[in-house]
Amino acid sequence: RFAPLIAFVTGLLCIGSYTGFPLVIKPFGLSIIENPIEILQIGMPLMFPVSFLSGVLFILIGAALHDHLTSEIETTGILTFANTTGAALGSLIGGFLLLPVFGMEGSFFLISLLYGGLGILLFPKSDGLRWITYVSAGAFVLSAAFFPFESMEKRLLKIPEQRWLAEMGGTAEVTAIREGLTETIIYFETRTLGKPASHSMLTNAYSMSGTRYQSRRYMKLYVYWPIAVHPNLKRALLIGYGAGNTAKALTDSKSIESIDVVDTSRDILEM
Repeated sequence: RFAPLIAFVTGLLCIGSYTGFPLVIKPFGLSIIENPIEILQIGMPLMFPVSFLSGVLFILIGAALHDHLTSEIETTGILTFANTTGAALGSLIGGFLLLPVFGMEGSFFLISLLYGGLGILLFPKSDGLRWITYVSAGAFVLSAAFFPFESMEKRLLKIPEQRWLAEMGGTAEVTAIREGLTETIIYFETRTLGKPASHSMLTNAYSMSGTRYQSRRYMKLYVYWPIAVHPNLKRALLIGYGAGNTAKALTDSKSIESIDVVDTSRDILEM
């Protein structure tokens, strides 16, 4: 009786958490959020409601399943098997289908629709909770109809962009954005006298690599030091491409005949 109501409300909260993300982090301004207390303050309102109601839904489904089976042991076994199978398939679908094909925003929307579909599947046949279930279903359909598509690019990514521009004194501009499987990449270009002077690469809102003088200097030392102690190097393995400073130092080294590049992110290499 309660399962469809919980499913619709969970789907509603899933959409609400994505919609309300900018409001939750607004009090922190443009500061980098690293303190565990601050992370908890953000994580609780965004993730706890959906996680908690998912747990409630799990228990309600188990109680309903028990009415159709012979024993608690059989119920627990089947419920655990289904839940474990779902978790395994969920990680595969999330990693190989949802994120690569639909991105984070589309994935949030599809997961919300799954909760709504579950609510329809479990819709009560009795009249006990029918009216309140109708209300929750209507609220869910309304929220899904007004899902904030394009918020990722127009609202959410603006936050790390503004923070980085503030750190750079407003002299940089965004040249490319890509939402990859393991990170969201933002490229900035700094211009001097109207010409490109350097580039910076943010992954998940953190500056991880760039072509400014300070960055080039220490990143190329990863090549100059081993060549200094072993001047006849022929082959090189570069782990982590970044913005290509270390790779550039390798290609500038005359003795090296072959270079292999390894990176966990295909998108960084393509960018």
